Amino acid sequence: MATSKPRFTPDPARSVEASATRARPQPKPHWLSGDAAAFRQAPHTFVADLSARGGIAPFRIFHRNCVAVSAPEYVHHVLVVERDRYQRSFHMRNLGIISGPGLLSTDGDFWWKRRRQIQPSFRLDAMKRLVPAVCGVLGRLFEQWESRPARELSVIRDMHRLTMSAMGQMLISADIADHDVAAVGNALHTGLHLIRRRNSSVFAAPLWLPTPANRRLSACRNVIDDFARQHVTLRLQHPNPDLPDILNALIEAADPETGEHLSPEAIIDETRTLFLAGYETTSNALCWALYLIARHPRIAAIWRAELDAVLDGRPPGWDDLPRLAYTAHIVHETLRLYPPVYNIARECVADDNLGGLRLARGSLVVISIWGLHRAGDWGSDPESFRPERFASGRPWPKNAFLPFASGKHVCIGNHFALTEMMVALAMLGQRYRFEPADPEPVNETAQITLVPSREFRLRIAPRR
Repeated sequence: MATSKPRFTPDPARSVEASATRARPQPKPHWLSGDAAAFRQAPHTFVADLSARGGIAPFRIFHRNCVAVSAPEYVHHVLVVERDRYQRSFHMRNLGIISGPGLLSTDGDFWWKRRRQIQPSFRLDAMKRLVPAVCGVLGRLFEQWESRPARELSVIRDMHRLTMSAMGQMLISADIADHDVAAVGNALHTGLHLIRRRNSSVFAAPLWLPTPANRRLSACRNVIDDFARQHVTLRLQHPNPDLPDILNALIEAADPETGEHLSPEAIIDETRTLFLAGYETTSNALCWALYLIARHPRIAAIWRAELDAVLDGRPPGWDDLPRLAYTAHIVHETLRLYPPVYNIARECVADDNLGGLRLARGSLVVISIWGLHRAGDWGSDPESFRPERFASGRPWPKNAFLPFASGKHVCIGNHFALTEMMVALAMLGQRYRFEPADPEPVNETAQITLVPSREFRLRIAPRR
């Protein structure tokens, strides 16, 4: 029979005042399943709370020895200093079930080669082209919103529509039809939900076994694959090199060391991957940003004043973004409080010592981005929405702000996501005031990403 070990506290000399206040008593591990139930119920808060006092603590999920980490120096050790001792866990590899073997779900030599090939697709000129694409998408959406009898947004639904449309323009220069938005969006949401269940399951049935969950997962994969395959195949058969999108950049991409281009199948995999990664994370971040702005009128007033002063009613351009400092602070503070990726899991592939705790090969390290972002290092009010934290001259704590991860697996599309959020918020703030239509707060739910626990509505009032 397995026995529960006492919770581990590392070197007592380490200053832990900043994080100790967040620590809460943890339920006693089960003799067989260990901490599986607590981890499955709320993986973001479980890992953060467990590791709050001292920045590191072991736990167990059935036979798997795990370590919760939330101290910046330990996170940096795993993701950067000793990165070769750690590889992506099965949680990320399972995403390949719906995205294919792309950057999001692979590691090792395959990943390095693919990253080298794709990196040029994310050049500065590509980000500049994103700005008018987002402006155009929002202009069309505004017309739809203002034709509604009730001036309200269903925020999750509308931000998903916005992000999917922007991704369509950025990736494939296409206006995605409403039925495709619904079909692909539902396939992504359902697929990610099923993968989360698979990741936390005691026994995950082999994919070839036709269980109900596997059949649903296969159906989701087929919808996403058919969508990407249709657009990639059409472009390969009828090239249009003048289109300024990422699909053309992927077609032209070549390994700088070997000159090798991506195969058609690899282009399809990366198109699926980019839709999955860019759609889910950015749409959720925009939902949280609008939720926070609507509930903080003082911050909203400062924000609108900046938009009026910098833009004076015109759509934002690339050169305007550096001058929208407060808008950038809102984006960063939103990502701090509600990081789309709340945990990062790494499997230890070579014995290591982390904060005085010996990690054997096969151990699972779970890094709490949620815990990093809400620790006392951020001040006495780490759970408050205060964009001024990111003002010039107030650098954030070192290695403690990681909304896009760090090290070799830092998100390749991080600048795209930030640009898209900046432009979208600037357009939205110029046009509307936002007020809660529902006074009840919205909680977070940890799926594959950190999502609002329910749909919520905001009243929109035109400013002009």
